Amino acid sequence: MGTLIALTGFVTLLLGTFQLLLATPLFADLRQEAAPARIRRDGRWWLAFALTAAVPALSFYPLMNAGFALLPSSVFPEWVTNQLLVWALANGAVSLLLGFALRGGRPAFTRRWGLSMTIALLCAGMGYLALVVVDALFKVDFRFWVVGLKLLDSRHFIYWLAYLGPFVLVFLVMMRSLHANLAVKGESAAAQYFTAAGALALGFVALLAAQYASLLTTGLLINPDQALNTIIAIQFAPILAVVGLIGAFTYRRTGGYVPGAVICALVVTWYIVAGTATHWSPGWSLPKMTGLYPTRPLVEVGGSPSQ
Repeated sequence: MGTLIALTGFVTLLLGTFQLLLATPLFADLRQEAAPARIRRDGRWWLAFALTAAVPALSFYPLMNAGFALLPSSVFPEWVTNQLLVWALANGAVSLLLGFALRGGRPAFTRRWGLSMTIALLCAGMGYLALVVVDALFKVDFRFWVVGLKLLDSRHFIYWLAYLGPFVLVFLVMMRSLHANLAVKGESAAAQYFTAAGALALGFVALLAAQYASLLTTGLLINPDQALNTIIAIQFAPILAVVGLIGAFTYRRTGGYVPGAVICALVVTWYIVAGTATHWSPGWSLPKMTGLYPTRPLVEVGGSPSQ
């Protein structure tokens, strides 16, 4: 419970840091009220909401299987992260297409790239500093159950830099589509926060509810061969809800999607890379495969088992 409170506080710290920095003269040019294109929640809005929620969840298992073909390498050494990257890039492309097909008008966004990236780096840096302090004082990190935010060692910092570029691209596309499709003029802050969090997370909530209802009633998941990916999916519900919250919070205060997208890319890439097994090392070779899964342990770093 203590580390859950700390994890919640980490999210609050990101938002509070953004709010405080935005009030300084340095970031005054970022302060602008959002100007959504939609004026009401009509049928196209509900269709956009439903597709935003459903497509990532429905495509999760097929794209994770497809991502298995992106083998570990010296540049992208984490096999599960590679699978997630394939899923994320494919859904980014879908979001881009849906954004053009379903938008309620031409959205007006501010794009002050330099300031947006600077404030995002400062916010993520403040969050990382908080974890450094907590680790030094209490020897714990920010976590609850399968959701855990860990410090990066020097090796994982290099991996984080490698994966960061593609994930920044994904979050830029996702945040632009989210605000262009679902933000409504005159809506309250609470409505926008719940809409953004729900649109990104509800699909995975429904997916997990179906899988575990099947497990509890029949003893098996709906698709038993996806047990590991189902455990991975548990993390998506809270993480995507937080991504939606950060995106809506920053959009309302800047009228742009870039600050929220970059903050989320920095933090989510950090989260994934720090907590995922490394499968590549010099001399690594593909394990003998049976179907989708190897017949010997996947995770071998330097000749010895690793996390």
